[in-house]
Amino acid sequence: DYDFAVKAMREAGYRIVISTEFPDVFNAKALNVGLFPIEIPKEFIDKMISEYDQESRLKLFVDIVGQEIMIVKTGEKEYFNLSEYKKECLLNGYNDVDYIYCVYDDINCKEKINCKNEFTEYAIE
Repeated sequence: DYDFAVKAMREAGYRIVISTEFPDVFNAKALNVGLFPIEIPKEFIDKMISEYDQESRLKLFVDIVGQEIMIVKTGEKEYFNLSEYKKECLLNGYNDVDYIYCVYDDINCKEKINCKNEFTEYAIE
């Protein structure tokens, strides 16, 4: 059950999960609770594992805006895909519903301007 897995990871303190691939359902559920799934090639994950050290651990730098992940020790980088929608949600802490409420006023204003009927009203409940 992806709901349980995503909630358990989030409650355990994880904010980022990295793999070569995640199911679409997992991605959607993870992003809705603020857990960021990053999909990168296996070769880069192998580099991460080879750089891991028990004493110093592995330090990564994740740049959401630039859509890259970097191994701090070596400076090696890998880019990942992230839609503008998902990027905005992550940067602003939105889930799907929060995002709709955030953009609702912009949509509502534009539709009212383009509408010839002055008495048309829009509502989200």
